[in-house]
Amino acid sequence: MLSITTHLPVRRRPRLLAVILVLALALGFLVALPPRSAGAATCPCTLFAATQVPANPAENDPDAVELGVKFRADQAGFVTGIRFYKGTGNSGTHTGSLWQTDGTRLATVTFSGESATGWQQATFAAPVAVAAGTTYIASYYAPAGRYAADANYFASTGVTNSPLLALANGEDGGNGVYRYGVGGGFPSSSFQASNYWVDVVFNPSGADTTKPTVTDRQPLAGASGVPVTTATAATFSEAVLATTVQLTGFIWLSAVSLAPLTLTV
Repeated sequence: MLSITTHLPVRRRPRLLAVILVLALALGFLVALPPRSAGAATCPCTLFAATQVPANPAENDPDAVELGVKFRADQAGFVTGIRFYKGTGNSGTHTGSLWQTDGTRLATVTFSGESATGWQQATFAAPVAVAAGTTYIASYYAPAGRYAADANYFASTGVTNSPLLALANGEDGGNGVYRYGVGGGFPSSSFQASNYWVDVVFNPSGADTTKPTVTDRQPLAGASGVPVTTATAATFSEAVLATTVQLTGFIWLSAVSLAPLTLTV
């Protein structure tokens, strides 16, 4: 009995010390961890959210005009495309451009697959590198006018959606810029600090992280009675490399046969 009573504390003490040591090390590790910094905005980034819309989506002006917005990024990165808000009557072929303030055009793109109204977006063939804190102009050409326009939008403040900033009027000349004339061109005039609802797509890295979507397919989903010789095809929302498309499937031709599905890009 005495031997048991005498040795039990001796056998437990190393375990207790081990537990204390483990806890001390764990607490020390937790205390040594650096504070977690706030996460950056999720990109690709834009000045305006998809839910933001103009008060005046279609100005009563039928003349051809190039419309733009001056912006900066607070970090170096890449502009991958242009957005604009389309109102009723803003028809025709639209093109988007990125400019330096000296009038040098850095990139241009033609919009395709537009909806009748709402936000439209087009992606440049290659991302364009932009410097932090430098003013650039994003613009689009509206051949039939009827553009969105909200006067005095930039009169006293800009629009900040970090890492992007649309400049307040007077911060680097007037903001809300335009140029009238068929074919458009570098927009350098301004009027009443108007927001023409032009936007830019920015990414801190040059990689395009927006997944393409299927905008059209032939034959249509659920189609029946389609001839077996009909070519199958899918149209994507942006250019893709055929070697990156890895879709396989089958088309049901009859109760006893299947034909392989091929994809045209």
